[in-house]
Order: sequence, then structure tokens, then C-alpha cells
Amino acid sequence: MDKNLTLGPVELTVADLARSVAYYTEAIGMRLLESDTGRVTVGVPGRPLAVLRENPGAAPAPPSGPGLSHFAPALPARADLARFVRHYARWGDPRLIDHTVAQSAYVEDPDGHTVELTCHRPREEWRWQDGRPAAVADPLSEDLLLGEEGADEPYRGLPDGTTMGHVQLKATDAGLTATRSFYCDVLGFRVVATLGGSFLGVGAGEDDRAQLVFTNRFGPGNPRPVAGETAGLIAAGLVFSGTAETGALLGRLSAAHHPYRIEAGVLSVRDPSGNLLRFAA
Repeated sequence: MDKNLTLGPVELTVADLARSVAYYTEAIGMRLLESDTGRVTVGVPGRPLAVLRENPGAAPAPPSGPGLSHFAPALPARADLARFVRHYARWGDPRLIDHTVAQSAYVEDPDGHTVELTCHRPREEWRWQDGRPAAVADPLSEDLLLGEEGADEPYRGLPDGTTMGHVQLKATDAGLTATRSFYCDVLGFRVVATLGGSFLGVGAGEDDRAQLVFTNRFGPGNPRPVAGETAGLIAAGLVFSGTAETGALLGRLSAAHHPYRIEAGVLSVRDPSGNLLRFAA
């Protein structure tokens, strides 16, 4: 896999586009980057984070099916995360978690899509297990976070340096065996984190942070697709550093006899659980 691969936006369906735009711009602090009939893109300048498509009246996606678990915009500094938590209090109480590689605030949009606002921790603060970053989800003290220098400054939305830290998808295979084989043996990612047979993190770069994360704790052994009249994941975007990387991946998919589609330079492929990935250069 391209070591300079980055994550693009997640594409989601929502029941009420105006309601979702208000939530993502006012509560989360993203900017409206593009707008078209029934479709908007939100994020920070030069970095789209989510594409929202309206499916009027759609119900939330059932938790047992494949799709999005959450997507995780990564803020540049811990003070940015603290300011977000203080700002978000008027919408609800974020779930604060210390993952040792990052500290995070989990919130939920009006359609049940989970957003993890996260800030990476210095590598020297990580905990390790069997040569990999430990998969940890410890409670994070709100008082400690809000005591961060600069936490009391006004929140002005997601900082321009915000990136997509990772995307977690729901997989349906017991033990994540098929998921691991597809993402590592076919696509070319490497494993950077595991937790039994219920959690798998893979990455493409030289560091040990996961870009894509998978869990089957929401519905192992249940490969039924999500119904069309629900809000859910359309696709997760990934961005190659150059066009040659698309050809290399095409070769691996062809050798594995795994179906794919390429249109206007975008390579689309589904994983064993049916989650759609879109690779662009």
C-alpha cells in the first residue's frame, strides 16, 4: 500500500440535510465546503471530512449491519479538543476516552452517525503490547481536559490543521479473519493494532497509528446489508499520493480475482462485509 496514503471524506446518507448541515457546522464546527441539490460537503479548508446526501425521512442504520462505526477528525492540539468539549456542552455531553495513542470526545449526529473528535498523543506516552500500540479505552477526566491551557478560549470551529485521523468500520466476519486477509493480503495494509478477534487496526504509513479500524462487536456473523431507507455509510474515501498507486492496486485486486469498478480515475471496491471504499489519486 502507498505509504503516503491519506484518508478522504466519509460519504453518509442523512434524513434531513438542513438539520445535518446545522449540526456539523454549528455543533461540530466544520465549514460548508460545497453544496448541491441533496448533497453537501463539510470539513475544513482543503480537507473535506464528510459528504452528506439526503435520503428524506431515513431511519438510523441498524447497529447489527456493516457500515460506519465512527469517523475521527484529528485536531492539531489538545487545547483544540478541550475547547470543543466546552463548546459542545449546549448540545450534550461528549463521551471522553483516553486511547493512549490519542484522547477523544465521542458525539452523535442527528442520524446516529458517531463522530470521534480526537487529538493524537506523543509517541512517548503510548502504551505497548506485543510490539504494537495497546488497544485501550480508559475514561478521560473532563476536569483534566478542561484544565488544559487555552481551554477557556472561544471555540472558533475545527482548526485548519484538522485531518481525518481514522475511520472505523463495522465488519461482519467472526474473528475478523476475512477482513484481515482482504485489507492486508490484497490491499496491502499492515496490522498495527488488535484486540482478540473483535478489533483490528491497519495502517499504510511508517508510524504505528491505525488509519482504518474494524470491529465486529456490533454484529458478528451477520452479513445482511443495511436496508436502503436508513441513514448510513455510502463509502469511505482514501487518497493515493499519485496515479501510479491506482494501477498497483488494480494489479493486486485482479490477481486476487476481487471485483472492483473504476470510473473517472476513482477505484471502488467492497470489502468482505460490503463496506464500499473509494480510492482516488
